Amino acid sequence: MIKKEKKHVHIPGTNMSLLDEGAFLWAGSMLLSLLLSTATPAKSSNRTQEKPLRVALIGFGAINSEVGRAIQEGSHGLEKRRVKLVKVLVRTKGDGRQADIFTTSFEDLMEAQPDIIVEAAGQPSIRQYGAKILSNCDVLLTSIGALTDDSVLSSLVSVAEKAGTKIHLASGAMPALDWMHASSLGGGDAQSVEVEQRKPPKSWLGACLKGDALDFNSLTEDATVFEGNAREAASLFPKNANVSAMLGLSTVGLDKCSVKLVAALGDFGTTVKYSGEAGSLEVKTKGKQSRTNPRTSAVVPLAVIKAIKNMTSVVVIGA
Repeated sequence: MIKKEKKHVHIPGTNMSLLDEGAFLWAGSMLLSLLLSTATPAKSSNRTQEKPLRVALIGFGAINSEVGRAIQEGSHGLEKRRVKLVKVLVRTKGDGRQADIFTTSFEDLMEAQPDIIVEAAGQPSIRQYGAKILSNCDVLLTSIGALTDDSVLSSLVSVAEKAGTKIHLASGAMPALDWMHASSLGGGDAQSVEVEQRKPPKSWLGACLKGDALDFNSLTEDATVFEGNAREAASLFPKNANVSAMLGLSTVGLDKCSVKLVAALGDFGTTVKYSGEAGSLEVKTKGKQSRTNPRTSAVVPLAVIKAIKNMTSVVVIGA
């Protein structure tokens, strides 16, 4: 009978050796366990595993009131352990705004050390606070029409680049934005973008900075309020034309994006037509208006909430 030679196996980190036919397997498993128990875990770059995202708000109207409520309640897909509302800047501390979380001081807002500030207070607030915010933290803008002024956009970008912060643009009521933005990266001269917004006449009352050219209270048929490019639309109708501004900025540019604004008696919604190297698209949305502000689409605060959710989630949809 042939005698089988036994194998001596040394166990790393010990003075022991094994004398067994299955020693290699046993020692291997022990070594793996040793390495796993003593290895230092890699530091995650994901904020969700470190601390909650600290969010501050500028404005507390139709948009930010819903955003703030979702953060505090942990609703609409947000989780309390991942996001925290730290301060809200308002013009006056009226009814329902007496809690310490509300402030009328921008300095007080910044002392709360937010990671990101959500702006929903109109274009003037971006001009007033934008650079100061970006010197300290990220900002998420809803009044995107302010960026149709090249001097405002270039100034904010310059500050953000120096500070290492970011300017987030909420998709708002803009349908199919991801698809069109991706398609536009292919470039080419074939790109064209048209957007038509149809809203009830009351939505256009006092909307134009040059004054109302139509009697919106006595219309008997649809009427064109404006026809031109996205830059002109957003500058003349700052509270109504953020959709066209966002579309222009993300595709062909503000001056090449065609816009038509209509005071409609029915068939409300936004229609977008896009054509480019990657294909063509036509989409129409019939979104509901905000119950508290007819100039705001009900989906806008949800778009902001979705952006915050993407910043705090492990799985990011629409990155």
